[in-house]
Amino acid sequence: MNSITLTGRFGKDPELKPLKDSTKKLCVVSIAENQGSKEHAKTQWYTAQFWGDSAERMMQWAKKGMAATLFGRLKVDEWEDNTGAKRTNLIINVDQFQLAQPAVQPHGDVAANGTVVVPEAPLQSQTPIVSDDEIPF
Repeated sequence: MNSITLTGRFGKDPELKPLKDSTKKLCVVSIAENQGSKEHAKTQWYTAQFWGDSAERMMQWAKKGMAATLFGRLKVDEWEDNTGAKRTNLIINVDQFQLAQPAVQPHGDVAANGTVVVPEAPLQSQTPIVSDDEIPF
């Protein structure tokens, strides 16, 4: 099962990407995760992709510098650039997200701590359901 939970800060304002021959909406934003102690800190950058209604919500609420927790699936995109150097982009296809500091007050209730949870519509299973008898352990 491919699953990732990431907490970090957005490195830029979200951007709506046009898709050819599609009515779906795609919102892309970079998010940074700090790893290690202050003395030995390393920042890992990811590209977060939000689809459909989540894309619209991100465009309304998210801003550069805002803290968020993302729940989704990780994809590694590898290629060679013009100089022949190997490049890697870590992409999170976001299923659900939680904004820790809403930039715009959304319609409806917000938790006492200011947290807004925006669940995506339930995903249709892309893999068949496996019974306990089929699990090899």
